[in-house]
Amino acid sequence: MVVAETVALVGVGLAAVLIVALLAVQRPPVTGLTVLAIAPWAVVAGLFDTLSVTGAYPATLAPVLRLPAGLLLAFVVAGLVWVPLLQLATLRDYGPGSGRYLAAAGLGMAVVLLVTLLVRQELDGAGLLWLSATPMLAAMLAALAYVLLGFVDPTTLATTRWVGYLVVFGFALLGTATAVGIDVYGQVGTSVTAALVSVARDLPTASTSVGWPAAVFGVLVGCLVATLVARAIRSDAVAGNALAIVVTGVTVGPAVTTLLVLVLR
Repeated sequence: MVVAETVALVGVGLAAVLIVALLAVQRPPVTGLTVLAIAPWAVVAGLFDTLSVTGAYPATLAPVLRLPAGLLLAFVVAGLVWVPLLQLATLRDYGPGSGRYLAAAGLGMAVVLLVTLLVRQELDGAGLLWLSATPMLAAMLAALAYVLLGFVDPTTLATTRWVGYLVVFGFALLGTATAVGIDVYGQVGTSVTAALVSVARDLPTASTSVGWPAAVFGVLVGCLVATLVARAIRSDAVAGNALAIVVTGVTVGPAVTTLLVLVLR
């Protein structure tokens, strides 16, 4: 079993290296649209992890599907889709940097995985409510914080635009899922969200609430990271957008897993 799991991990690692090599040959533009197109694939990574937790896949594949390895697997699948789609976009006279095909493929895969998960697992009315409300609450928190950030640091908004909002939203979703887990389900969540909870417990508001201060703290961290991404983009657009892709993956993926595991309990 250990040998099979190791082989699976090594295989995904080699596949990731191959995808990077193929993309390096094609040299697609890595723009803000690329970052937005990758966002659904971060959701796919979270769904991989959740389906693995529910036993949808053989135990041998669990190390590959569970986070953080699931992020690498999602990157491999996205790369396998992206490489031929770059050629298709050229044939259809779409700019290779538009990312519309990549986004559509990721969204389609996320929908299929989510439907599969909901068919396999029962979801009660409360679970459906929080599954729908949590992303909307996170989106509103992120929008409010991002607008306020624009008054403090308008350069960040001018540089990153929707990319910066996506970065803030990733942290807001992680924080909001944490708040819902604590205040609604009485669960801390994953080790990633436990870090937010640990900080919130040290705040003066801990006697009143821990979950929502953790969400606010997550949004503040997201704003700080967005400013760092903006600086990176101004220095090197490709490197800055690549950083935004990584940040989106490590926040949205775990947030999706945290929320789904909570509502499916």
